[in-house]
Amino acid sequence: MAKNEKPLKEAFIGFRITPELRERMDRIHRTYGSRTSTMAEALLTAWCDLVERDGRVRLPLRVEVDEDRVELRVAEEQAPYHASKSTAAVPRKATRPNAS
Repeated sequence: MAKNEKPLKEAFIGFRITPELRERMDRIHRTYGSRTSTMAEALLTAWCDLVERDGRVRLPLRVEVDEDRVELRVAEEQAPYHASKSTAAVPRKATRPNAS
């Protein structure tokens, strides 16, 4: 890379949302452990897929949820973690006593 060239920055999209929508998003983030960037990327990907498939823009955007899949995912995330036999068999790294 030449001295005057700067590395490309990551793509950034900024937009404003209403306080009511922010509260709804925060509630979803707390419930499902998602992040705003993850949600925005998923929505933009779904939007692009829809427009490419249909060849037109449709508003309002309709999001369909597979309730069974969501319930299964939430149940898996709330289940207690159990180490597998292969994980338990890995020996711990030896340390020196009283090492600082």
